[in-house]
Amino acid sequence: MSLNEQFEHGRIPLKPLAFENKDLAQKREFLIDYTGEHPSYHLYIVDPATGDIIDITSYMVKEAFGSSITVSIEGREDPITLHDVINFIYKRFTYPNDPNGFNYARDRDKVTDPKTNVVLLQDVDDCYYLPITRADAVFDDNGNTIQERLDSIVRLGFSNDYIQVAAEDQQVFEITYPFLNYPAGGNYMELRVGTTFIDKTRYQIIDNEDEDGNIYGATITFFQDKFEIGRRIDILYIYNATGALAGNSAINGGQIANNSIPITKLEKAIDSYLIPDSTSLATSKAVYDLYTEFSEAINDAANSNFYLYDYSDDHSIIEVNLNAHNVFLSSKLVMLHILTKTSKNSNITLKVMHGDSQYQNTVEYKNLKIQGGLAENRMVKFLINITDAKYLSGVGEKITASRFIYTCDDQEIEIPFKGLPYDNNSRILVYRNGVRLFDALDYTVDMTKETIRLFVRTEEGERIVFEAENLVF
Repeated sequence: MSLNEQFEHGRIPLKPLAFENKDLAQKREFLIDYTGEHPSYHLYIVDPATGDIIDITSYMVKEAFGSSITVSIEGREDPITLHDVINFIYKRFTYPNDPNGFNYARDRDKVTDPKTNVVLLQDVDDCYYLPITRADAVFDDNGNTIQERLDSIVRLGFSNDYIQVAAEDQQVFEITYPFLNYPAGGNYMELRVGTTFIDKTRYQIIDNEDEDGNIYGATITFFQDKFEIGRRIDILYIYNATGALAGNSAINGGQIANNSIPITKLEKAIDSYLIPDSTSLATSKAVYDLYTEFSEAINDAANSNFYLYDYSDDHSIIEVNLNAHNVFLSSKLVMLHILTKTSKNSNITLKVMHGDSQYQNTVEYKNLKIQGGLAENRMVKFLINITDAKYLSGVGEKITASRFIYTCDDQEIEIPFKGLPYDNNSRILVYRNGVRLFDALDYTVDMTKETIRLFVRTEEGERIVFEAENLVF
């Protein structure tokens, strides 16, 4: 008899419906997931009342591993059910909020939420763990990262230097900053003479640049103060010593609210229009004072200012004629601008003819002191009336200088000076590391190329200074 005979020994084989054919199942029918590529072998039955398919295996697992099974945990006297163990683990289970990472715009409110807990990690042996993170992943209550706070830290640095006055009544000084582009970061400096602080309204500072556009120093010009030879002027530099760190940035002008900066916050604002400070801002008071005095000057200027020639060949006499202007001297003050005919001594007599074509008078003002005398063809000023004369100033020649600094590479011979301001009347001087060089002895010059050719090659870092001097009147 065949082994497949279904009635052998009265045996009737049970063949449950495959779960993949559940759409064909009838109520109370038994199903098993045993077909397909990855069968789960779960047992199913069709509910006789509703026709829903019930997962028998799931119910068995829930019953077996629910409250009926207990486990013993070290540190606890009584066993705990597996159900409670799973709940305990689940309630304390942590996981990434977003596996793709932290998004500041989306997640910053979660960081600053007062319900967000600050906790330590701990294992069962009472060991505590601190996770490693970056400074840009830690935020304060205002939403700023620790990295941003670190980048904005300022560490004050201090440096001292001094100027030695080299000439009597010196007013202009050259200084070298502690490092390149010192003013660019908003760094501060102040001047002291002895123990006295010098207010910034008494001088101006003009930065000096090298050929690369870097600020290496400055020219300080005092407006009224003159210093005796040998006097020492101390400089205190206060600067941000962390300025070299990447990420530091100054506030942008576009971030400043309109009408929000009072004049008291400006570094230099002066109420006087008489100070020639190109680094200061004149206030409305200074402008108003200028307007008032200028208006008064216009009203008083009629027949008060005269430009005249000197007719005297005598070195002790200056002689001028106001007749052509029909001026009669009185107690009213008159300003005379006189071009000298010859050189004049330090003690002179001023002769002024006044009146008109019919009446001519001469007034002499004797023993007028002109310190050092005057050269010929120089403009001199006198303030006079019918009784008195006051010498104000004489305009003579003076020397102005402009500079260009070149920092050398190693083994250079040809040095350019195209950045030097000069004209055909300029006298160009050349210095190497502070020592003056001489044409034809230390170098040759090519004015067409605006270069010099050194007789001795340079070393890296040497400085060649070109200085153009001009005689002005």
